[in-house]
Amino acid sequence: MFDPGEPSEEPYAETGRPPLPTSLKSAVAALKDDSLYADRFGAEFVDFIITLKESEIGWYEQHLEDAGISAEEAAEAVTDWEQQEYLELF
Repeated sequence: MFDPGEPSEEPYAETGRPPLPTSLKSAVAALKDDSLYADRFGAEFVDFIITLKESEIGWYEQHLEDAGISAEEAAEAVTDWEQQEYLELF
C-alpha cells in the first residue's frame, strides 16, 4: 500500500515525492503508468476510465483546434466547452 507520508504544514514544501498531475491529460498518463488502481479496482474498470477520459481529452482538444484556441490561451481561462461540459447542471 502506498504511504503518502506525513502531512506538510507548507502547501508547496519540497518533499522529494513526485508532484500530483496538473491536468487531466497528465493524470490519465499517470494512471496508465501506475498499476495500483488496476490492481485494486481491476484492470477492466481502469481501462474503461482511461478510455473514457482519453475521449474527453480528444473532444476538448478538437474544440480548441476548431475554435482556434492555443493550449496556452486555454490554460489562462475557462473555455465555453468546459463550461458546457462540466457546468451544464448549474
